[in-house]
Amino acid sequence: MRSTLIAILFLTAFPLAEALAENCSISSIQTQAKQIALGYQKYDMSMEIDSLTSRMQRCKIPSRRLGVPDTFYPTLRTQTLRAEFNRIQVDMEQYANTGRINEFVEAYTAYGKALGFPPNILKSFTNGLKAKAEKSYAREKKSCKPMDVSKEMGPVRNQDSIGWCYAFAAADILSFKLKKKISAADIAVNYNDSLFNTGAKYVGVKAGSLEGGFPSSALEGAIEKGLCLEKDFPSEDNINGEYQELITQIDKLGRDEITSWSAPNCEKVYQTSRRLFPNVSTKDLEHILKTSSRADFIDQMANRTCKQRIKTNLKVSSPWTFREKSLGDEIDEQLSAKNPVVLSYDATGLTDRRDYSELGMHASVLVGRRFNEKSGQCEYLLRNSWGRSCGYYDPSYQCKEGNIWIPKADIVKRGKGATYVK
Repeated sequence: MRSTLIAILFLTAFPLAEALAENCSISSIQTQAKQIALGYQKYDMSMEIDSLTSRMQRCKIPSRRLGVPDTFYPTLRTQTLRAEFNRIQVDMEQYANTGRINEFVEAYTAYGKALGFPPNILKSFTNGLKAKAEKSYAREKKSCKPMDVSKEMGPVRNQDSIGWCYAFAAADILSFKLKKKISAADIAVNYNDSLFNTGAKYVGVKAGSLEGGFPSSALEGAIEKGLCLEKDFPSEDNINGEYQELITQIDKLGRDEITSWSAPNCEKVYQTSRRLFPNVSTKDLEHILKTSSRADFIDQMANRTCKQRIKTNLKVSSPWTFREKSLGDEIDEQLSAKNPVVLSYDATGLTDRRDYSELGMHASVLVGRRFNEKSGQCEYLLRNSWGRSCGYYDPSYQCKEGNIWIPKADIVKRGKGATYVK
């Protein structure tokens, strides 16, 4: 079942019970107990708890040796079962809004039975949701028409070590519209040329440390200024994961020369900066060092390397969507028109779809849609900016070269807003 795959992977990371059976060292048992304490609220750890208590009995180690009463692990077992039961119930309620819930019913019933819930109560809840889910299924099957522009977008980019996801997402949809690869780095540098960030740069904050942003504002600023091609201001992961370090180093070298009492020494700055600013000549650099301030050195470098900016009449739209249904409708309308959408969302679910800690705001592009007959759910194709590897993502999601198929239910649950251009 989709909702238990993460738990399975988590549990298989632990030593097998058979391998532990003969090991009665208190330190080893304490390690196993700590692993349970770390995971019991997020995953079903009942089997691991059974393994631990069986091992303690075999080794004649009482619970008090671990600093807990005899009732502790039986209670913990009930708590981890109830937590899993609640997670499955949340999944069922969420997925019933966008399609069928068959994949959850068996597990829900089994956990409810293990917790002692009356069968008629479990059946009543399940049947009620199934009726709702069937209506959602009929609606979504009709409206969830297949589309996929991922091939037209080119290979998935990699934002590397720097927090410019909003700029990479913006660059992706602009590249799609213009059929030219737009520089994400230029969009980020331009976005950071705000009053607040300029003040930060004046007091010494380097360009590589200005991370995070809003896709809509970044798009509006980039379109107003004019767009720069990727070849003129590279932003890809082509420098071995050192992008943030490199742009920070270039910024520091430039600032040091600007504030130096001696004549500018262009050679070191030039040799270091040419990887990111290929169109800046030594003569250009001399002029920039003489005329720029500590705050706008990188801005001037970007302006000089992007000499031929592309002007466009594209308009940015970022409607407020506080309700999940409204967000889904907004996304579907654009995808039906084959128009990719920047999704602002909580990215903790990418690695664990059932982690709702909401600690990782992110931006990616939705580039496709399909109806999954097996699950009875509509799915969106999310183009991320973490490169073409699929090793980061929840194993229940189908990933190919950095494009991930994610159920619509999960997208609208975590989504905070949609942005697109026309």
